Amino acid sequence: MEPIALHRTTIIRPFIEFLTEIGAPVNRTLQQLKLPTLALSDPDYYISSIAFWKFVEIIAVKEGIQDLGFLVGREFGVTAIDPNYSQILAQLPTLYQALLKTCHAVKTETSRSDMLVYSTVAGNTHFCHRTSFGIKHPNHSRMELYALMGMIGIIQEFTGATWQPKEIGLMSYQKPSLKIRESLANCRFLNGQAYGFVSIETSLLSLPPLLQSQGNRDNSKEALMTSQFGGSANDFLGSLKQLLQSYVQEGAPTIGLAAEMANTSVRSLQRELAKSKLSYRDLLTQIRYTTAISLLKDSELHVQEVAYQLGYQNASHFARAFRRVAGMSPIEYKQSRNQGKISDSGYSN
Repeated sequence: MEPIALHRTTIIRPFIEFLTEIGAPVNRTLQQLKLPTLALSDPDYYISSIAFWKFVEIIAVKEGIQDLGFLVGREFGVTAIDPNYSQILAQLPTLYQALLKTCHAVKTETSRSDMLVYSTVAGNTHFCHRTSFGIKHPNHSRMELYALMGMIGIIQEFTGATWQPKEIGLMSYQKPSLKIRESLANCRFLNGQAYGFVSIETSLLSLPPLLQSQGNRDNSKEALMTSQFGGSANDFLGSLKQLLQSYVQEGAPTIGLAAEMANTSVRSLQRELAKSKLSYRDLLTQIRYTTAISLLKDSELHVQEVAYQLGYQNASHFARAFRRVAGMSPIEYKQSRNQGKISDSGYSN
């Protein structure tokens, strides 16, 4: 089976903040689409791209905000991809390097989006983006404009806030609204393109960031661009694990929910797991254990807090489940790490 289409939770954050500010029924719609509400504030997790797109589509129609993607992208700009992306870009020498870094970052944020940079005639460069789903999807135009406005925000970190592209390419055949055209008055829109793109004068690519990095490189901010669970998986089983990791705080997700979020049937899901000699219960045990190990590395996080974050009713239930896999209790595991007997690379003498 193909990998499940995933988005990192950091991508949905701007929509939630924007919609909450205007009083839209965010939580009710998230629950309706079975998105993992407890994990959405943590940038480490992944959610179903199909459910995310559906969330934006439903709430845009319900609230009568046709230009929702454009409005959110315009408001959040460079921070649409990550709340600290401006600081990350400030560490780079040129706009060109920022575009390349963004192309790489987006491939870890989403499993089916694609970005590239290529030069055109007459001294122009296209900063290109292709969405997770094609133009036949009813929400494509909103998500395309959201991405393109975020891309413009990235460029403005080097050119200044008044800069506008001379051309914007849209994969969609839907013409931008009057509000969008007035907001980008000096820009020509081209519909029906192979990629969505923002046109940049090639002479601008050597510009340094307007916000210069201060002092030593801040690795903690750059780390926010990479989930502790790695980039989006390129196989079905790996992407299923990443998807289910976002649900464990809310208790053990049912196989029916897993199949729905994976856009398949329960029977097909069971057949696919059987190829790896796994039951669904085995898979959940692996996921909870892997997540537990990651959380237990935090010396300030108590075992009870880890149990709660993994959706266990109490620490005793968590301890028994952990011991069945690790052969020791969570407390013993933390003590072994603190004493240097266990490291990230394995056993230590």
